[in-house]
Amino acid sequence: MESVSLAPFAAGFNPPEGQELFLPLPLADLRGTTRLVAVGGLVLTETRFLTERPTAAWQHLNERPVVELSFMLAGTLRQSQTGLLRDHLYVPGYHNWVFNPQAQEQNHLLGTGQFRLVTVQVPVDRLLRLLTDYVPELPALAEQLAQGRPLVQHAPTPGLPPRLRYLLNSMWDSPAPLGLKRLHYEAVVLELVAQQGALWLPAGPATQPALGAAERDKLHYARTLLLGYLAEPPTLAELARQCQLNEFSLKRGFRQLFGTSVGQFVQAQRLETARQRLLGGGRTVAEIAYELGYAHSQHFHRAFKKQFGLTPKQLTR
Repeated sequence: MESVSLAPFAAGFNPPEGQELFLPLPLADLRGTTRLVAVGGLVLTETRFLTERPTAAWQHLNERPVVELSFMLAGTLRQSQTGLLRDHLYVPGYHNWVFNPQAQEQNHLLGTGQFRLVTVQVPVDRLLRLLTDYVPELPALAEQLAQGRPLVQHAPTPGLPPRLRYLLNSMWDSPAPLGLKRLHYEAVVLELVAQQGALWLPAGPATQPALGAAERDKLHYARTLLLGYLAEPPTLAELARQCQLNEFSLKRGFRQLFGTSVGQFVQAQRLETARQRLLGGGRTVAEIAYELGYAHSQHFHRAFKKQFGLTPKQLTR
């Protein structure tokens, strides 16, 4: 049976922010709808099919640079993706992560009856930040995404854990106000990422790739640059460029070598410098806060108290 293109449906994947859409399937021999919502670059989609006879395959181009999380809840689907998957079966309970930009994807429903598929599209830079900041136990996965290499991460065991199944069955139960809808759907996506990510964790203690001498030198140089520009620190992109590292290697290596993130390091050093200047006297709290890049003194007061357990004024009494 000849496959058909899903090109007319592509416009449906640019919905208004936070608003749920219900879209009919543009396939002649399939009945069903797609429900989707987008928030902050994340796209959450649930597609339900009903077939009474064998159907044609359909195909589309994966244009967006996203990692797609897929959860097959009912029916069986066969999928192929250029250079990555060939006639791979999505059976009920199967789920995965796939990153394969600019690849042709073909899907084919097997058999008849009801089919239900949930997918989540996460921009690759967003997922990379999440892995770097919160899941250092998966360095190989993060490195592969940072290098832009296609990947597929299959569920380690058949079936959906109860928490994942509950999330997928209740994800559309959002509050009515638009702002709360956006918050709800972003939280749903992040928890799906977290629950799946937990399944990819190694059984034993994770080991970080050893840092080479050249990389360590570059990271020490990054630390020196940050200390020299605490009031106006460079962006991660600029810091990485100056140190001749990519952003992923900078963030991962900095945490590995110094035990903290770049942002946390800058914050801690700013506050320690402020503490020393306050104890030295001669300047007001507002002056010191401004010198160290705090545009609003109340932000400085809150950060200082959180770090040291007392306010700047209490320190100088």
